[in-house]
Amino acid sequence: MSLKIETIYQGGYKSETKTPLNAEPVAVNAAKFNPVDLLATAYGSCLLGTIDFEARKQQFETRHSRSEIVYEMSEDRTRVGSMHIKIFFENDYSDEQKAVIENAARKNATSATAWIPALTKFTNLFSLKAAIYS
Repeated sequence: MSLKIETIYQGGYKSETKTPLNAEPVAVNAAKFNPVDLLATAYGSCLLGTIDFEARKQQFETRHSRSEIVYEMSEDRTRVGSMHIKIFFENDYSDEQKAVIENAARKNATSATAWIPALTKFTNLFSLKAAIYS
């Protein structure tokens, strides 16, 4: 099954993208928000959703988690040179739950390296209340 994503360039560095998964189009002003920001945004959303999906399979949730992604461009500025990710959680988790979270994060990172070769590591994956690891 294929899905169509349609982007309409409106001029002035502005575009609007329609997807079958969103009722509202995604509006982008490239003068203020560049394509790499969109890449990092999409990856952060996917990562947090994947972690919660795996957590729910084990009867817990990771609601209100957040990610921080810091990226650096390559020397020639043509691609992402590196990405470092921190994930924050609102709740405390058992060691077993932490393992589920870490495995989900690493599984997602492994699949993402195909389209983000610069994704090198998680700098931290921890709870706001208790560290999973640093």
